[in-house]
Amino acid sequence: MQVFLRAQNYELWKIVNKGPYVLPEDEDTWTKDQIAKGTLNWSALNMMQCAVHPKEFSRVSTCSKAKEMWDKLELIYEGTSE
Repeated sequence: MQVFLRAQNYELWKIVNKGPYVLPEDEDTWTKDQIAKGTLNWSALNMMQCAVHPKEFSRVSTCSKAKEMWDKLELIYEGTSE
């Protein structure tokens, strides 16, 4: 998964590994750069949701941050070869 996310956009892996950028709450005031940074979290979440088995999807589908989902997936797959 790490390779896939990095290949799509290195910033995606950065979001998954370190957490999303901190942006102002009022999305109506976001600049184009802030919109791009905010979109990265949703893109990473989308890619990971599409990659997980339906059995695990219900366990991670409530995550709103890519890092949160990654951390849950690490726990789910801990000690396995997957």
